[in-house]
Amino acid sequence: MARPDGWVDLTTAEDILGNKAPNELKTLKGHLECQTMKELLLVIEGFEVLEERISEGGVRALYRVKPEQIIDTAVI
Repeated sequence: MARPDGWVDLTTAEDILGNKAPNELKTLKGHLECQTMKELLLVIEGFEVLEERISEGGVRALYRVKPEQIIDTAVI
């Protein structure tokens, strides 16, 4: 699902969350006053959001966890 560089398509992530936890996603967006998944990730501040041009025209939104937010589970 993630690209080798760690970025994930934002639309794919929203589709998965919408299917697995639709009520939680709706509640979180409402509580944080966000209309879009992109807004939600920017408000949470634990994620980086990137927009890249695609060959078909338009823009694709991607996200990844900020490097400083990654926990090294080998230490736990």
